Amino acid sequence: MTPSGDRLAEERRIEERTAEERRAEDRRAEERRRSIGGGPNEPVIRATAASAVASIAAARCDREVRCKNIGRKEKYGSRAACVAELQRDRRDDLNSDACPAGIREKELNDCLQSIREEDCGNPLDAIARLNACRSGNLCAK
Repeated sequence: MTPSGDRLAEERRIEERTAEERRAEDRRAEERRRSIGGGPNEPVIRATAASAVASIAAARCDREVRCKNIGRKEKYGSRAACVAELQRDRRDDLNSDACPAGIREKELNDCLQSIREEDCGNPLDAIARLNACRSGNLCAK
């Protein structure tokens, strides 16, 4: 296999591993929701922290593609490398311990929209710079 083929295979393994982790966390969160129950005044839960991290990383990498920051000589070598790196970065501050009740749908959508609308001239190295994407705004209480 060529070096680029090895890199693509590794990126695919990372994406598959991340997807499996996300599915496992989604299953655990669903079990918690069933055991806790929820009333009519409960916030709408879109997903677990893991799937929110994946959505945020994907939106950020879509922005990086749009801003031409992905490529051989750019900040990220590929979109898959971008997603893997940004998921690792975000996983520390947005996880099931930080958000045990899950993620509120409206707030996550607001965060994703903020990322999509962020101008290419503004660095987006720290996602917490966007108020809509701070864990305190995303986590259901």
